[in-house]
Amino acid sequence: MKKGIGFLVLLAVIGSGIYFLSGNNWNEFGADHYYVQVNDEWNEEETKLPDGEVIVRYEYNLRAYDAKGNEATEPFTSSHPLREGAYLKLFIKDGKGVTSYREVAESDVPKKALEKM
Repeated sequence: MKKGIGFLVLLAVIGSGIYFLSGNNWNEFGADHYYVQVNDEWNEEETKLPDGEVIVRYEYNLRAYDAKGNEATEPFTSSHPLREGAYLKLFIKDGKGVTSYREVAESDVPKKALEKM
């Protein structure tokens, strides 16, 4: 009986862990964090699909800085022009480049990164 209860508790813990982790963006897991301020320097890329629809992507190639002030320049794309002056937190993985990004407040940018921008 005790083994059965222990097994059910273990299943509940594992199930809860999987549930909460599945809500996270896996592209951000294990990535290095860099910060960048968006400017008006971007390239517009158009891709025409076989059905004639045109998809527009905006490519940014900006200098980004980590919490220690180390610089990285990794290109990333967006489906829309990003707000000029916005601060972004980039998630960069070795060999994959920028896997995700999200807008953050200036107060969330580490001091050393902010000084370099």
